Amino acid sequence: MCTVIPITGEQTLPLRQKVLWPNLEVSDLALTEDGTALHLGLFHDGDLVGVGSFFPDGDRYRLRKMAVDPALQGRGFGARLVTEGMELLAQQGVRELYCDIRVSATSFYQRLGFEITGAKFDKNGVTYRKASRPLYTGAI
Repeated sequence: MCTVIPITGEQTLPLRQKVLWPNLEVSDLALTEDGTALHLGLFHDGDLVGVGSFFPDGDRYRLRKMAVDPALQGRGFGARLVTEGMELLAQQGVRELYCDIRVSATSFYQRLGFEITGAKFDKNGVTYRKASRPLYTGAI
């Protein structure tokens, strides 16, 4: 059984480390903006196996620090986490979700309807691209 619920920024840190930056200390992974973000956790059989943090930026949000336990990747957990986040944000009137995606995850984001744009760029030894997706389409 899977459940996606809001969690704290602190709860995201161990999985952020395990999946995204195993060579860094957990204490190095907290962001000053974590207090303003919507953090979602995906629980499978009671264990936190996926996290995603959605940060406000005007009338749009930025997805950062998306991570699913490597042992459970490829089972749709990441897609469910992002989809439920997009639904929550759209209900709040958020117009767009954007992110810097690891090039290795391009097809994942394309399947979720993200448009991949711009040239590749490197941050901390990882190659990224820009991606965005419209959310709320109601009248202004």
